Amino acid sequence: MNNKRNGLFRNSLFYIVIFLLIMGVVYFFQGNNSNSQSQDIQSSEFIQQLKQNKIKKFSVQPSGGVYKVTGEYRTAQKSKESTTGFTLGGSTSSKVTSFSTAILENNSSVQEMTRYARDHNVKMNTKAEESSGFWINLLVYVVHCLPLSSSST
Repeated sequence: MNNKRNGLFRNSLFYIVIFLLIMGVVYFFQGNNSNSQSQDIQSSEFIQQLKQNKIKKFSVQPSGGVYKVTGEYRTAQKSKESTTGFTLGGSTSSKVTSFSTAILENNSSVQEMTRYARDHNVKMNTKAEESSGFWINLLVYVVHCLPLSSSST
């Protein structure tokens, strides 16, 4: 009877691990839904483009001591990205419609960002801080609930 219980326990543990792996992969791809029409830019470049009224809308999300900013341009922008392939020029030129950047959480950059957004009627959205605590709590709960080993002879 003990062998059947251990077999069932191992079987259910296997399915729990598979479920957690699938959920992790889904979370990874949803969190990194980057497409080829997006680029990472410097925070100073973001402020400059906002000042020049090139930004259509953007979202601000606190993330570990900085603000993660993602948004869209009013018109597609030229992007020079270096490639890892073997091209003669070493870089390719393409059009991008969205961007992402990180801004330090200080009053001057936040004031500057909101002032330019208001001046040019740019839609500004805020999001709650991203939390990876759910996955850690779930893992701790699963490990805590599973008996370590039942040795009976």
